[in-house]
Amino acid sequence: EGWAKDLLAATKLAASGEIEFHPNHHFGAVGPMTGMTTMSMPLFVVENARFANRAYCAINEGLGKVMRFGGNDASVLKRLAWLRDVFGPTLGKAIRAAGGIDLKSIVARGLSMGDELH
Repeated sequence: EGWAKDLLAATKLAASGEIEFHPNHHFGAVGPMTGMTTMSMPLFVVENARFANRAYCAINEGLGKVMRFGGNDASVLKRLAWLRDVFGPTLGKAIRAAGGIDLKSIVARGLSMGDELH
């Protein structure tokens, strides 16, 4: 989020009690590996139209050095900024323009192919 100048300052800030941490599940969300979701991350919104409930999940950062595996250098921050500023908004516009994505058919296909869909 840019609240600290470096990793040491971020560690001190996180331990200071000035920042509140909450489990993703308190917000109807899930996160990969470390489960970390920050205020500025673009999220997938999965909506069950029949029952009017929603769930949220961060966009996968891809392969290589990534935050979910403990990466925290400039390259990781640059990728997260790109997801936030470029990819996330573009993907959101495309999904909205398509009227959403029918996840039920994707899930059914994946299960029929032996994927456990984690």
